[in-house]
Amino acid sequence: MAALCGFFGALAMVISAVGLFGVISYPVLRRMNEIGIRIALRAGRAGILKLILGQAGKLLTAALAAGILLSLALTRASESMFFGVKRNDPPIPAGIY
Repeated sequence: MAALCGFFGALAMVISAVGLFGVISYPVLRRMNEIGIRIALRAGRAGILKLILGQAGKLLTAALAAGILLSLALTRASESMFFGVKRNDPPIPAGIY
């Protein structure tokens, strides 16, 4: 059973890595001409990397905020489904993450 859980955990990591690659590579592909112009104008690698990671950081911040709000909503649902679980129990949201 542990091996099966480990396999599905590894599979989930691979799928999430592929998804993250797709989410980051699509905006970079769309801005390829802009990046080429910046390189032609002698923009450093640090500037281009900052541009790409800044955009990814904004997306990460939005996704993290949505995830936190969703986990708080799920703690409300878990209070009604499980016996003895309170909404403000710290282990409940930590277990969801």
